[in-house]
Amino acid sequence: MDEQKRTFVSYAQGARMYSMNYYSFVKLAKEAGANIRIKKNVVIDLELIEKYLENNCEGAEGEM
Repeated sequence: MDEQKRTFVSYAQGARMYSMNYYSFVKLAKEAGANIRIKKNVVIDLELIEKYLENNCEGAEGEM
């Protein structure tokens, strides 16, 4: 079986990675269902964020 290593980050790390405002990234992560609560902390599954962006962001490539 093809096993992939999943990547988890905090809200702050994810916001920096995607060059987004912190609260915009929090909203994106919640919409994507990528939040995983571990005790009092929340981590974000980047694989789910990528899938959400691929499926829901149309025409964003190459625009500037």
